[in-house]
Amino acid sequence: NAIPEVRHYHDAIRLWGIIAKQAEHIDDTTGTLMFFGIRRTEIAPGFAVEDLNAGIVAEAIDSFVSESDRKATREQIFASVLSDFLRDQGKVAAFSSILRGSDRFARRLKEGLAIYLAEHSPEKLAEEANAAALSLSEKLEAIISGLETKSLAIPVALLLAVKDVAPGAGVTALNTILVIAAATYGLTMTLVHRSQLALLDVLRTTLLNTEKEFESKGLDNSNPVLNTSFKSLKRRSAAARVGSFSMCVASWAPLLCVIWAVWFGTPKPAAAEAPQTQMRATQTNRNSSPAAYPLTPQGPTEPIRITVPPLFPETSDDATVTKPSS
Repeated sequence: NAIPEVRHYHDAIRLWGIIAKQAEHIDDTTGTLMFFGIRRTEIAPGFAVEDLNAGIVAEAIDSFVSESDRKATREQIFASVLSDFLRDQGKVAAFSSILRGSDRFARRLKEGLAIYLAEHSPEKLAEEANAAALSLSEKLEAIISGLETKSLAIPVALLLAVKDVAPGAGVTALNTILVIAAATYGLTMTLVHRSQLALLDVLRTTLLNTEKEFESKGLDNSNPVLNTSFKSLKRRSAAARVGSFSMCVASWAPLLCVIWAVWFGTPKPAAAEAPQTQMRATQTNRNSSPAAYPLTPQGPTEPIRITVPPLFPETSDDATVTKPSS
């Protein structure tokens, strides 16, 4: 039952309280409201009687900022619209300008929310989330491919390390080189593992932040992109961490095998070289003492008689040679 001027006054006070709740800072001395968005906006308390009119729509503005749906988005829209609405106003005349144009201010709030919803519709958000999931999947696939390539080098390193080692020979020049090479390989793969973990941590953080960003924009958790693609990326990222750790542990296997073979391995048998060694010793002894190793068999033998027929038959001294007649 109050007169219109009193009701308008209460509407102005209510509108001031709504704006004060959204302010980022309030000056304790002057009571000035401060907003820090695109530009710094200040609103000093005070208005004139001429600013009180029947068009103060405090109820519409209050319902906009108090709505629980997309509350953070509504607060951002409020600050952006307020900064643009008071762009050419000083802090003294700022609140008077809002009172005189409160209906226009409320309409801009609704328009800003409609534009935001149009740009962040569920379909468009799903497309953006799908593109983000694909990009993160490509980065994760590159890391996993690198892990697979490096893991294939472990069996090769193991074979190369064990192939030339002298088992049971202890510290030799060749065994020492092989131990150093295997240790260097294990250390290198450990550094690679730490580098891969750093990349996986960055990827996991990016994945979580991207998921939270789309949830804050209004994409529901039941959406297939968040419910399937992002969860699959999380599982693959966790599996990649386990694979990297397994690769790091397996990369020290060549060193352990070499050390075991050097100190606890069974020496190679020398039987294969015995015949050649005996033949070389026999040849050396034969050259130094030929009589000890005759070329003919020993023991009693009978002389071999060889009868050669005479080339010309034997004749007497008085034999004559008759020349055949022609």
